[in-house]
Amino acid sequence: MTRLSGSSQQITHEELTPPNAARLTVRCNLADPDINPAIAGHIINNIPLVPSGLYGDMAAVVARYIWTKLRPDHEGTIGVNVCDMHVDKTFIPKWPAPREGEWFEMEAIADLSPSETNSGTIQYHFRKLDDPKIQEFAGCTVSFESVESWKHSWSGYEHIIASRVQNLVARANVESSGRIRTIQRGQAYERFKTFVDYHHKYQNMREVIMDYDALEATAVLDYQCDPAIDYCGPFFLDGSCHLSGWVCNESEADSKKNAYISHGWGAMKLSPEFSVAASKTTEFRTYVRMQMKGKDVLGGDVFILHGDEIVGVWEGVEFKRIPRRVLDIFLPHQKK
Repeated sequence: MTRLSGSSQQITHEELTPPNAARLTVRCNLADPDINPAIAGHIINNIPLVPSGLYGDMAAVVARYIWTKLRPDHEGTIGVNVCDMHVDKTFIPKWPAPREGEWFEMEAIADLSPSETNSGTIQYHFRKLDDPKIQEFAGCTVSFESVESWKHSWSGYEHIIASRVQNLVARANVESSGRIRTIQRGQAYERFKTFVDYHHKYQNMREVIMDYDALEATAVLDYQCDPAIDYCGPFFLDGSCHLSGWVCNESEADSKKNAYISHGWGAMKLSPEFSVAASKTTEFRTYVRMQMKGKDVLGGDVFILHGDEIVGVWEGVEFKRIPRRVLDIFLPHQKK
């Protein structure tokens, strides 16, 4: 069976109808050595959980595969926008991972527009395999788009985002009021432990500057995984976005009683210039300002910058505030 990546390990069904349609079923084994570290390093209440970054990575990998099959003559890079991600039920894997593995599958249904438009969509459905009802627990859409159109759109406001980052950095260097703080990696992830315990390869914010009144922050990215030996997909996606979750949980006045849980995202647009490999020689920075979007919901857009240039955006990231007593019902504390 074809193995596309560490996350998309088996194609169990492939139905291609060139030039515009395809239907694939792809499976992932959570016990696979390429992907298991991403599960083991994402801990809540001492329970490993499947991160939504894994679903986003699978969707992007399979989208690029389908594109090359249906558009083999396309020149240039197509933009893969993983959008409308929703995780309806938290996937709690068996732990320790069983010897026989633990599989789930993703079905992809592609409907591309006529070839001259270089666009189209794929609908994704994620399902468990050990559930007699074939329970669907997550879903998303991929939209094929022009990277150049992304950049053109970003150029209209990237000077505003860059100025907000510069303002935060400048204020952090001179203010001592305590409402704007600079926090280094170790302390930042120690604070994150009030909700999620990220192991080493997830700890990709080297430094965070936060304005606690405005719920505004910027972070310098420094990826800890090594593309030469690690499958970096889930670490890459989580690290590029999780400043938003950090701001939400850091701003919570009573972290012992409440926590902010991700509700998914609206769109994920990452240009080819932004990657783990590129980050080894190029400094990337993230920026976000979270705002109230409704009762107990904080939302915002996360921007990834190289200097003053936007190279990626997570649109419509949302977190819902829930009481910890409710969280503890669904994810009861486990002994270490």
